[in-house]
Amino acid sequence: MEFAQPHLLWSLLVLPPALAPFFWWAQRQRQRLMTRFIEARLLPGLLSGWAPARRRWRFACFIAAIALLLLALARPRWGFTLSLI
Repeated sequence: MEFAQPHLLWSLLVLPPALAPFFWWAQRQRQRLMTRFIEARLLPGLLSGWAPARRRWRFACFIAAIALLLLALARPRWGFTLSLI
């Protein structure tokens, strides 16, 4: 397999690994803001339908989609070429 734009594959080493710490930081900020602005006695009732595992799964799927998008932008090519001798 070869790629039409192999230089875009370098972004696979940068962008998806950079998104993981960003999502981790955003989740910590969200938690900090919730505890700051919502009273402790109201917090369990407001978070009853919130599942941290589901949120992590969604972030993992988003990072995988970005990685696959970058791979598609590199335009993989395979097959054979017909040459007439």
